[in-house]
Amino acid sequence: SFKLNETSKYPVGLQFSGHTHKGQFWPLGYIDGKMFEKDWGYIKKRITHFYNSSGFGTAGIPMRVGTQSEIVNIRLGN
Repeated sequence: SFKLNETSKYPVGLQFSGHTHKGQFWPLGYIDGKMFEKDWGYIKKRITHFYNSSGFGTAGIPMRVGTQSEIVNIRLGN
């Protein structure tokens, strides 16, 4: 599970999290949304910025149905 509150207790500025496949198969994304505080996208807690990707690939069965793949491109700097 993603322990956002636990991580945000420490001086961590940024965390990228592994993907949940955003459910990989519709409507399983709704279950992810209930299991995790933030199953996809960006959230900030205290000083920590979190980003969780829906991922590009698959787990187990090589297909996605009713969900979006993504490749995240983030530029860090001033």
